[in-house]
Amino acid sequence: MSDGYQVRVKLPLRGRQLGKVDMARELMSEFISSLEDATVAVEPKMQGKVIMGVVVRKAK
Repeated sequence: MSDGYQVRVKLPLRGRQLGKVDMARELMSEFISSLEDATVAVEPKMQGKVIMGVVVRKAK
């Protein structure tokens, strides 16, 4: 991100984890908010068995 690239964040779910999609989305949101100078380019969403979102560096 420091070079200006977008970063794809993936959280794969397996087995019983697929029943806890809301908790996984919350975990993903907490992780993204813990990044200091990052903003969400693509909101995290389910794509098959993976929650995926895209994060970019905040504009100065």
